[in-house]
Amino acid sequence: MLPTDLDKEALQTLSKELRLETENLYFEKDNERKCEAMEKIVQLIVQDDEIYPDMLAALGSCLACLLKNQIEEKILPAIPNDDALEDSIGKPLFVMFRSLTQFPEDDSRRLQLLSLLAEMRTHQTRIGYLLLYYLQVVSLINNNTDRKTNNGIKSHIYKDFCETQEIELNECLLNDLQLCQEYDASMFCWLIPAIYNQFSKIAVGNEDFLHLVVATTDGLQIQEIICLILQGKLSMFRPDAVPSLATSSLNWETIEQYFFWKLVSAHAIDIKVILSNIIKLDYNSHPETLTSILLMLKKEKPTLELLKPILCREIKPLNDQFVISVISSWYLEHGESIANLVSQLLISRCPVVSPTKRKRGQGQGLGSRGGVAPPSAERILGHMERIRSRGTCPVLFRAEGMQKALQIAQAACTDTQRMLFSNLFQLLEEDEPHTPTTNRNSTGGKGRGRKAAPTFGNSNKRNAKSVIKDLSESSEESSEEEEVIKPRQTKKRRKINAVASDSD
Repeated sequence: MLPTDLDKEALQTLSKELRLETENLYFEKDNERKCEAMEKIVQLIVQDDEIYPDMLAALGSCLACLLKNQIEEKILPAIPNDDALEDSIGKPLFVMFRSLTQFPEDDSRRLQLLSLLAEMRTHQTRIGYLLLYYLQVVSLINNNTDRKTNNGIKSHIYKDFCETQEIELNECLLNDLQLCQEYDASMFCWLIPAIYNQFSKIAVGNEDFLHLVVATTDGLQIQEIICLILQGKLSMFRPDAVPSLATSSLNWETIEQYFFWKLVSAHAIDIKVILSNIIKLDYNSHPETLTSILLMLKKEKPTLELLKPILCREIKPLNDQFVISVISSWYLEHGESIANLVSQLLISRCPVVSPTKRKRGQGQGLGSRGGVAPPSAERILGHMERIRSRGTCPVLFRAEGMQKALQIAQAACTDTQRMLFSNLFQLLEEDEPHTPTTNRNSTGGKGRGRKAAPTFGNSNKRNAKSVIKDLSESSEESSEEEEVIKPRQTKKRRKINAVASDSD
């Protein structure tokens, strides 16, 4: 007895021969006989010029109903080796798919079969991803049989299938993959490498495809995908797409974000590309992304190019430990190297400029060329003060380069800024005992104390200019109109400098 949900009127619309073979397809119990019935149906379709759209629509409705159990069952083998995969496609539905691969691309007979599949898909939406599965299985078996052949999925067949339905390729592919992950997640993960390799122009770097992957896979499946990436068999996005993908991922679930960053790490993306939007990330709102970047930075060797965008981050909120953790971890691993880099960057941001020159854009992280400009001196000092207050690496401030940078920065600060960073400037080491000149005080006492704030009028000016000159290349990207800390020398200090100069 035919299924109750079968459209009897549609069945009667078929020619006598088609109706007979369609009924045989259902009533036969042996799988081989079912496949033979499907082969005869295919032959009747491609050989009969009198198969009209109405008849194809009726046949598609009948086949979708009669093959329902096969279409809806789990097909991917638990162990997908060649033999198991070949057995999985030895069923009537795949007989029709096989016929598609046997006709040349320009053969008009393929259009009849494609139209029939399109009609079947209106009743059984899973047809699309089952076609992808069949094409990939055939590709793997052929490649393993003939190592010289590596054509992958015959993507043009699937493209023609989409065109027959008048659906854009990217939309059709995404819809089929969404259905696949909904009904058979194992098959979805198994198909992913083939999809990215054979439809790279659509899938690689596509946010929708990527989110579908990280939202569906589990730890084991992500591990398998990463293994393929490390073996050079899979690429899921290009480096230039990472910043926009990272921004899009901020709204994803926590596990999805962590999977995304695992994939980024597997692709060995240059960390400088990732840091391009580090300023926009909020410590409290984007913990998954900042944590992942933090762990990536820990493995990097510190450079000025990496340090600049990091120190451009806002000082607030107070619980933001990102910059503190990066600098501290680098100091533990690389010692005075990071101290020298911070000091060089700080000195380069404390030049003397004309007081009448217009200044703007300081510390906003936006350069005149659209890139990330170096942080302001005040921003750097702010981060150093946070590190000092946390006590994470006190030795950092005793480094010779850092002492020199703090001296120059103190001299370049306004009175308000000196008060703001007074605790930081107190870390300047004391002078060695010396005998002051008679002009310095009337008592002639020796005494010890913290160095007076140096000015650019003495040897410190030469030191500052030397360092700034060395760093000119690293600071080119900053705007000439950026605001800098202006030195403010009081009359008393100029007088002291003059006396010191006379004494020399």
